[in-house]
Amino acid sequence: MDTPFFALSDSRKREGIAFVFLLILLSINSAANATVGFSLPIFLSTIVPAIVLAFLYPRSGLVAAISVTILFERFFTLFPIIIGEAAYKFYSLDAVLLSSFVGMTLLALRRLGRRIRFRMSDILVLAFFAVVSGIFLPVS
Repeated sequence: MDTPFFALSDSRKREGIAFVFLLILLSINSAANATVGFSLPIFLSTIVPAIVLAFLYPRSGLVAAISVTILFERFFTLFPIIIGEAAYKFYSLDAVLLSSFVGMTLLALRRLGRRIRFRMSDILVLAFFAVVSGIFLPVS
């Protein structure tokens, strides 16, 4: 059986459950941003578990981040953390994608000695991270 490269287990059911939980957590955070504005307790109670899930199941984290971006657009991707008078430009999207990237990298390092089988979705994840990382490289 073809074992997925970027997953802790080969169970698609677990990956699907992680996606559903991520979708719920990120949607609660985005809906709160849209209705009451930024709330640090809501942010922490939704994003911290989402970061953990995205770390454990990077593919689910990426798909959930894309889905919530499509659904909530500005309230997910462009709503900063506001503490007092300061606005920190670290968005929910950044947290989930960074967690997915770190999880994917650690899983890749863990399987370095074995033969790696890439699925099309794995190649798309790698291409996405390559493009996003390339945007931040300084151009002289």
